[in-house]
Amino acid sequence: MTPEERHRLFKQLEGYAIAGRFVLEELIGMGGMAAVFRARQSNVNRQVAIKLIPADDPLLVARFEREAGMVSQLSHPNNVTMFDFGHTEDGYVFLAMELLNGETLEQRILRGPIPLETTLHIAEQLCHALGEAHERGVVHRDVKPENIFLVAFQGDDAFVKVLDFGIAKSLDSRSYPSLTGEGRIIGTPRYMSPEQILGDDIDQRSDIYSLGCVLYQMLAGQPPFDAENSATLMLKHAQDMPPEFSDVAPSRQVPKHIEGIVRRMLAKTPGDRPASLEFVRQELMTEVSPDTDRATSDVETPNPRYHGDHRAVGRDDVPSDRGRRPTRVASFDLDAASTRRG
Repeated sequence: MTPEERHRLFKQLEGYAIAGRFVLEELIGMGGMAAVFRARQSNVNRQVAIKLIPADDPLLVARFEREAGMVSQLSHPNNVTMFDFGHTEDGYVFLAMELLNGETLEQRILRGPIPLETTLHIAEQLCHALGEAHERGVVHRDVKPENIFLVAFQGDDAFVKVLDFGIAKSLDSRSYPSLTGEGRIIGTPRYMSPEQILGDDIDQRSDIYSLGCVLYQMLAGQPPFDAENSATLMLKHAQDMPPEFSDVAPSRQVPKHIEGIVRRMLAKTPGDRPASLEFVRQELMTEVSPDTDRATSDVETPNPRYHGDHRAVGRDDVPSDRGRRPTRVASFDLDAASTRRG
């Protein structure tokens, strides 16, 4: 089936009710074999995003069920919230998630330079969100600006939601056996870790590399590596070190200790990277005097899994980051391709 034929098929589902309570109001995005609808959950009169796939491909359905199982484990406010999952009687599988209004980090980067304070605020939230996934043995595998969504909430116009765990990997092979062929390359080349590119085993440090690519792009205005084709780009990730900020963005004056942390995140060998995103978060948020910069600490307590210090909060509680008072999360509207509006 061509993309145009799939679009027509899904467009015909507008106005259709699934699972007796979700009314599909508008097709707002498509990607691969999935479609995303703005929908209303009629029994509680709530707007939601419905991600829908046909149930005729067993492997695709297994991956969809895997995504639902992994997202359901996550409760941090900076991770997208899943409300429901199920099969319809007429051959579809669906995920119901929060619907967000805002923009992707990719769109925000394209609008112009992001202030350092905002960059660090976004980074801190990403460390919390991905750190929770790592604590539960989940590696995202596709950390990139397109999968990071920013919404406005109570004066904070850069409240983060991490989206699309569609190709996430569980480190618990008993609960989630691998659905990817051995040695198969999975991810987005511009943000892939060397071990992803080489088809090696990965853990949370692969996400740390990808997040390093995202931070580099926020700070420099461009990704650490680029090329005309994917093969050359992946080779650069596997072999080259990224240029220094002073060479690619001298006007931005990135603090040396911030650059040092980002470069450690982009180390080619996983063992040379920080072991956890909680360590990254603490290093990024360390106050540095304007007159005295410092190199990133070389001392780190070994920790192969994330053991962050974010408080045990309820689904609707927001951590008091950057000294803000704890607030309550309102119902968000999701506007994204996997869970966002195009």
